[in-house]
Amino acid sequence: MRHLLCAAVLLASASTALAQQGVANSTNGYTAAQRAQAEAAAKAAGYTPTMVADAQGGAMFLWALKDGRRYYLTVTTDGKVHAGGVAIIENSPAPPGRGR
Repeated sequence: MRHLLCAAVLLASASTALAQQGVANSTNGYTAAQRAQAEAAAKAAGYTPTMVADAQGGAMFLWALKDGRRYYLTVTTDGKVHAGGVAIIENSPAPPGRGR
């Protein structure tokens, strides 16, 4: 029972830490203009943004597609785009050198 209570408290508090558009005075808040700027930077770098994964301290974290692969992007406040890696979908073939 104690574990259920702890889990419920953690779940309730976690929702307040997620990125939220339009929330002011929050490290994890972002505006519609910031989202549009991050998505424009991703598009200029050749990616197609699919959703906002998170935001923190002005940086935006996006899921995006490029050449049929899904990437996790970090877009900094100055518009630089960094790809954090390729998401491997379970039914897709393994990248070269990586077995399943």
